[in-house]
Amino acid sequence: MPEMTNCEYNCLKLLYKLAAIDWFIENHGYPDAANEKQPDCTKLMEHLQKDLEKHIGAFKKHVCK
Repeated sequence: MPEMTNCEYNCLKLLYKLAAIDWFIENHGYPDAANEKQPDCTKLMEHLQKDLEKHIGAFKKHVCK
């Protein structure tokens, strides 16, 4: 089995961390903002989540080739 290069490891680690942030927003950020009636906070998280999904997709393509 070939060893993982530093670049491959870094991309995989970043993919994991970005996906974890995306999960956190979905499972904690949105519900907390809704419960506290904070629409500005919700909008911030929506923008961040859209950006994250774009980058997560790019990292998935690179890692899963």
